[in-house]
Amino acid sequence: MGDLTGNAESTKSTARGGRRFEASKVKSFLASDFFTADYEVVAGDASELAYLGGVHLGAVDVLRHEAVGVHRGHRRLQHYRQDHIDDFLISVPVRGRTTVMQAKSSIAIEAGTFIISATAKPITFTSESANSHSTFQTYHVKVSGSMLRVRVPQIDLYCHHPIKIDNGAGEIMTAMFALAIKQGAELTLTQARNFGGMVIDAIANATRDAPELVSFHPDSRQTAYARIRDEAGHFIACNLSNPALDPALVAKHCGISVRHLHAAYAATAQTLGSVIKETRLKGCRMALQSAELRERTVFEIAMRWGFSDPAYFSRAYKAMFGVSPRADRDRA
Repeated sequence: MGDLTGNAESTKSTARGGRRFEASKVKSFLASDFFTADYEVVAGDASELAYLGGVHLGAVDVLRHEAVGVHRGHRRLQHYRQDHIDDFLISVPVRGRTTVMQAKSSIAIEAGTFIISATAKPITFTSESANSHSTFQTYHVKVSGSMLRVRVPQIDLYCHHPIKIDNGAGEIMTAMFALAIKQGAELTLTQARNFGGMVIDAIANATRDAPELVSFHPDSRQTAYARIRDEAGHFIACNLSNPALDPALVAKHCGISVRHLHAAYAATAQTLGSVIKETRLKGCRMALQSAELRERTVFEIAMRWGFSDPAYFSRAYKAMFGVSPRADRDRA
C-alpha cells in the first residue's frame, strides 16, 4: 500500500494548470489498496489533503487519513457486490471528528474513542477537522473478518458501538497503528504478516474487555468459558516443554477445578488434552522441518516439546500427520 501526500501549497504547485487535488485519485487509491468506495470533499479546499496512505500487513491494512475540512467516503451496496469483502473496519480518530453511518444509524466519535464497522453492509464515513486551520487525522484499519471472529466470536454484535480508549489495551492498539504506518514499509513479507497478527491481537484485547460491550455478551457463561480457554491457552503455550503439563496443572494456574476447566472446553470441538497434544505435535513438526535443527535427533526435539516416551510420540505424530517423524523430516 502506498500513499498520497501533500499540502495546499505543494499540491497546487505540482498540479498542471493550477488544477486542484482530485477526489477521484483518492477513490482510485482506496480501490487498489483498501476497498471500493466513493469519495468526496464536502467542505474545504480539495487540494489540502495532508496525508492519505497506509501499509499492508497480511490480513490487516492500516490507513491514515489526514486533511482539512470535511471529507466523506461511501461504501455502497454495489461496491460490496463488486469486491465481496466481508471484513471489519476499525476507525480511530486522533484529531477532529469521525462520523459513521450504517443501517440508518449515525455515530459521531472523537479522539479517545474507536468504532468497529462491517464492510459487508453499506456504510458512510465522514471525517471533519475542528476548524479551517487544523487537520483531522483518522486511522482506518481493515481486518480479516474470519481472523477477528476467531479471537472475538461476538465481534459482529459489537459493530457500530463507540468504545473508549481509556485503558492500556486501547492505547497499545492505537500506538501499533501509528507504528505500522511509520515502519511497516521496512518489514519483510513474513515480518509484515506476523506484525499483522499482533495488530489483530491488539484489537481483540481492546475490544473483548470493553465495559461498553458487556451488555452485548449473548451468554455470560459462555463468555466466562471463553476467558478460561484464553487463559489456559496462554499457560499451555508457555509450558509445552514441561512433561508434567496436564489438566490438573492448567486448572491450578487458572484457579479453578479440573471439572470446571473441562466444562470450558466442552463447548468446543476439542478436549483440553487434545489441545495440548496437537499443539506439541505441531511444534515438533515445525522443528523437524527446520534446516537449522538438522543436527538434533528426532527424540531430542520431541523431548523439547514435552514428549518423554519416543514410541508414544511416533504413534501420535503419524496419527496426526500420516507419516512418521523421521520420514517427515527426510521428506522436508
